[in-house]
Amino acid sequence: MMFDIGVWVTMPSVEEIKDIYFTPPRNMHDFIIMRAVLAGYGTIVRYSYMTPHRDFYRTKLYISAPENQAWVVKKIIKKFGGKIEEKEILVTQCYRGVIATHEGIVGYPIGVCGDWLIGVDLPCRLVIAGEKNMCLALMKYLLSRYFLDVGNCCFVMGERTNAVGVVSDTIPIVYDIGVINTLAEALGMYYNMSQNTSGIAKILLRSLGIVVSDEGGDEEESVPVGREAEIVEWLLGSVRFGRFREDVLTYDISGLGEGHKVIISVYLANIMFPFIYGVSDNFLDFARHEKFGLRFVYYSSVTNVDRLYSKSQANYIIVLTRSRATMYIPYKVGDESGLAELGFVPLWRLLK
Repeated sequence: MMFDIGVWVTMPSVEEIKDIYFTPPRNMHDFIIMRAVLAGYGTIVRYSYMTPHRDFYRTKLYISAPENQAWVVKKIIKKFGGKIEEKEILVTQCYRGVIATHEGIVGYPIGVCGDWLIGVDLPCRLVIAGEKNMCLALMKYLLSRYFLDVGNCCFVMGERTNAVGVVSDTIPIVYDIGVINTLAEALGMYYNMSQNTSGIAKILLRSLGIVVSDEGGDEEESVPVGREAEIVEWLLGSVRFGRFREDVLTYDISGLGEGHKVIISVYLANIMFPFIYGVSDNFLDFARHEKFGLRFVYYSSVTNVDRLYSKSQANYIIVLTRSRATMYIPYKVGDESGLAELGFVPLWRLLK
């Protein structure tokens, strides 16, 4: 068989994943910064098990990385005071809270700090605050990266801006009773009728055509038809509900009032990982008290980091101004709590 010498053929390759076991730096601040640097290279800290042991937790930590990046990961761990070794360690409850991550989290680079990339783990609670256009650019960058990897997220526009992907004013229905109950709970809280949440949920389910089999045959008769029905009637008259379509990335709710933007944002946050722009900070109050523990990327024009953290309980807060970009990562060690601070050059600015 003859080949044309002038044609380059790229052959597919398979890269082996390597688990790098390590013991972390003793200083919590160093560990938090190390994790942000590792996220910039697309890797995250994981653990083999987390077993209670008296006042501690017994665990082994590791990082999964492509074999050709193993040397970078090892260098980062050593740089921040960790050791490359497979060894059981005991960690406190608060250290466990910092280490533990949800399944499916992926690290994404957001900027450069000195010689290192730094990043964030998504999905999580991330608040991006400061200059509007800069924050929106970072959100679009993260949205595109996350959507390519996971394929299940949305951009919620509470304020008219440049479209992101396909824009829809149709809110998807998910035939999950728990999600519909959460929507009813948000409506009840907004109308100061939390005690009527179950009545709102029943009317909402029936109005959306979602059939629920009840053990008691007479329960349908007791469905309230007063204020609860008025609330549901408003919602169905103001918001278009449709079937779930995975190719729709962006939901435009800029035509709704502020309170109802929050309610729809809470609903979407229960069915997809949302990037929320132009919705009031009341969303953070809902999210903080929401029993399912919502994860989201949220834009705020307020740059008071202490206030943002108290309202959102975020995993990361990123503040972007024309002169500075800073990432704040909350931590708690015993009675000591604070925000690790890390300045960086935004990656989206370099890639523009």
